[in-house]
Amino acid sequence: MMDTKIKEIEKILQEHEYKLTKPRIRMIELFLETSDHLCPEEIYNKIKHESISLPTVYRNILVFKNLGIIKETNINNENVYELNVFSEKRLHMHFHCKRCGQIIEYNNREIFNHMIKQQEYIEAQFGDIVENYSVVFDGICHSCRKQEEKFENINTR
Repeated sequence: MMDTKIKEIEKILQEHEYKLTKPRIRMIELFLETSDHLCPEEIYNKIKHESISLPTVYRNILVFKNLGIIKETNINNENVYELNVFSEKRLHMHFHCKRCGQIIEYNNREIFNHMIKQQEYIEAQFGDIVENYSVVFDGICHSCRKQEEKFENINTR
């Protein structure tokens, strides 16, 4: 399955006159192996033992992003990346916990219906065509809130 997806990405690269190099293969494998949102340093730390440099990671991220292979999301002033080309989650929202740094994806039909209505309203009201949007909520996740409540209960005894 992974080989098939790599071949499909190779085809996209070749259509734009890029080669499927060893660093690109390894980065693609990394994105295929995880559903996490990865920053360039995380990618580098996972593959640097394979003699892949940080500038190479940045250059390939730019190529992948420009070709639509990966998607960039800015969370807390940091760009993170996730696989886009095979994603079935075209419309999703992110929640970033300010305490633990966790990124949670919301995939809820009711939320999406509201987002689509907002998109349709914007297009009708202003005549713009919305092609893509990214929603990131910042706050404190459920787990961190529980820990804070536990800590507060201990301190109030």
